[in-house]
Amino acid sequence: MPTTVVQADRPRFVALALEEFKTLHAGNAIRFGLRPLEFAAWQEMGAERG
Repeated sequence: MPTTVVQADRPRFVALALEEFKTLHAGNAIRFGLRPLEFAAWQEMGAERG
């Protein structure tokens, strides 16, 4: 959580971040500064969890 997010806005920030994660794919992962191998590792961890 960035320190710039004020306490009152944190629940909404988390909700928005989780929504972004649901739609994350190799084509838009770069927007978050993720390299292709980092994205693949993240996907693999998610697949292992469930």
